[in-house]
Amino acid sequence: MTLRILSSIAAAVLAIMTPATVTAQTQADSTAFNNPANWSSPISEDHGCRLIVGHFNELFGAPQHISVYLIPGHLSRNIYIGISDSLAHTSVIAGANHAFAAVNGSYFDMKRGNSVCFLKAGAEVIDSTSMGMAVNGAIRCGADGLEILPWDSASEKSYNVHSGRILATGPLLISNGTLQEINNVPQEFGWAPHPRTALAMTSRGDILFITADGRHENNAKGVTLPELAWIMKQLNATDAINLDGGGSTTLWTETMGVVNNPSDNRKFDHEGQRGVPNIIYVSK
Repeated sequence: MTLRILSSIAAAVLAIMTPATVTAQTQADSTAFNNPANWSSPISEDHGCRLIVGHFNELFGAPQHISVYLIPGHLSRNIYIGISDSLAHTSVIAGANHAFAAVNGSYFDMKRGNSVCFLKAGAEVIDSTSMGMAVNGAIRCGADGLEILPWDSASEKSYNVHSGRILATGPLLISNGTLQEINNVPQEFGWAPHPRTALAMTSRGDILFITADGRHENNAKGVTLPELAWIMKQLNATDAINLDGGGSTTLWTETMGVVNNPSDNRKFDHEGQRGVPNIIYVSK
């Protein structure tokens, strides 16, 4: 199967539009995802980044709204993990870090406000993982650029790098080009439709911030983890990882503001951000 969406919209975003070999959920899903009429024209952002938004009357059997922000690979060293001392909107943490685009980060305790996933900044361990088997990957940002890597309790105990920042999350969706088994996660978490946030890298080295809105029956039902992995494959991701979703799902850019439709206010608009303790952002 060859994905044709973005080349039909504009040659400027061909980087995320190369042939994909994964089998579609259904032929109808493949047709819908490849239909240029379902995607906005790309919006140019700072430093050659591109934003596209897809709205589907029916994808995975329901309305869906998907936002994709492409960051050229040469900006890999400009991607960071932003940390807040208290729960704050993704847009606020991004502004404090002079970012021009950001997505929400990993899982957290909504009462205490702290991350429940391993988080280390330089030599300081800020939080440890208490989430269980869904956390089987990590995002590392440092002088060598962005990495998406496997993670487990042994990795956490032995991790002794004292530079850059690392944040555990998961599950891993794709690693080294291979779709990952999604095991040991609750049925409601993995196989029910929810808003989702993901981070991916393509074979060209580009980075993708992706959100799939949800909990809005007439506009965006949300996707399962296998459906999110399928989307990643369509975008030619070689490595992809799930971040916190649900009411946390937010994609923000300096030019557009909140791009997606966060669900925390139960409205299909751009005002429903939830406070989070950390984000993934790209700086100026």
